[in-house]
Amino acid sequence: MLKNIFMLFISQGVNYLVPLILVPYLVRTLGAESYGEFNLALSIILYGCLFIDFGFNLYTTGEISKTENKEKIRHLYTVTIASKFLIFFPVALIIIFTVNNVSQFDNIKSVCYILIIQMLSSVISTVWLYQGLEKIRIYSLVNVVVKLLMLPMIFTLVRDTNDINILATIQSVSFLLSALLLITIAKRYDIYLVKINFSDIRSILSSASHIFTGTISVSLYTMSTPIILGLVNTAFEVGQFSATDKIRGAFISIFLILSNVIYPRINKLKVDNEFLAFRFIKKITMIQFFLGLTFATAIYYSAPYIVINYLGSEFQESIDLLRLMSPMVILVPLSVILSNYVLLTWNYKKYYLCVPLITCIFHFSYIIPLSHYYGAIGSGIGILITEFISFSLLLIFSLKSGMLRKIYES
Repeated sequence: MLKNIFMLFISQGVNYLVPLILVPYLVRTLGAESYGEFNLALSIILYGCLFIDFGFNLYTTGEISKTENKEKIRHLYTVTIASKFLIFFPVALIIIFTVNNVSQFDNIKSVCYILIIQMLSSVISTVWLYQGLEKIRIYSLVNVVVKLLMLPMIFTLVRDTNDINILATIQSVSFLLSALLLITIAKRYDIYLVKINFSDIRSILSSASHIFTGTISVSLYTMSTPIILGLVNTAFEVGQFSATDKIRGAFISIFLILSNVIYPRINKLKVDNEFLAFRFIKKITMIQFFLGLTFATAIYYSAPYIVINYLGSEFQESIDLLRLMSPMVILVPLSVILSNYVLLTWNYKKYYLCVPLITCIFHFSYIIPLSHYYGAIGSGIGILITEFISFSLLLIFSLKSGMLRKIYES
């Protein structure tokens, strides 16, 4: 596990050092409006990726982590990829139809078409395999190499506002290359495609559906916000929001990427010794809370310095936006602990599904008017309210289930 965590931190460093280097270059080269258009197109494609992933990153990871039978792993490997291919085609057609029939998307059609390659990469991406095998260091190494190759290409080829399609091409091809490399490496571990039946696909879709319902509801209020902002406001406001969100995401993802190691480990501990699993969760919670509090405080007080020096004077509005987002560095990691490590692992599916559905309903009741009247700031306020509601509900359900008491007593 320590090797996996070490490699994940290296990967995380590169994974977020690259965007942190690129964002100030891109916002100055493309401008806030074109940068906003790119992120609007990317948000649409990531929506498609969400449907394609269908909860497999958690479900298949959990199933693989529970077995050492190579035949079963090959079967899960094949069924998961086949299921994702089955979902890809209708999702791609819906996206093509949408961008061709919604006038607000006229300027981003070509970008969306190119980024569909990234969506195809999501089909053959096998990060869940390496998570389940607890060999995430392999995924991390591939990710580092591809990211470092992508960086000089963007600096060389993306030179002005007309190069938005080139940026989309470089990003899409890098994701495809990473996915193909991971499939090739899997063969060295004697993991390859095997014969399956359609009933196998139907079965895994049914099993993963409860996770998908939870993740789609959460993502409706996270990934849809730039799209809603682009529909009811301007691409400039999308640029303000997206650039600031990259900074917030860099801090939060330090915690989220660790979950790729922590989640399968908790599943193993639950089977071997439930008491140790509770103790492990307790330790992780304390560490993440104090780290989150430190990061949030640093972000809040250094926001003017970060925005002016990092994004430029065109992003003055982002100072208040970044301060609004700072509490999320505490709320989001704690919500992941309660939802994925506690409720999902101990099979409280009703609670796991209920929380994102409720928060999604709340979110859409205020995000549209907030985004329309207050732009990027309004979107930031909406997401902060939603994250607080989500954490509060998860805390209530974890108390109601008795799981928090077991963690506290461990």
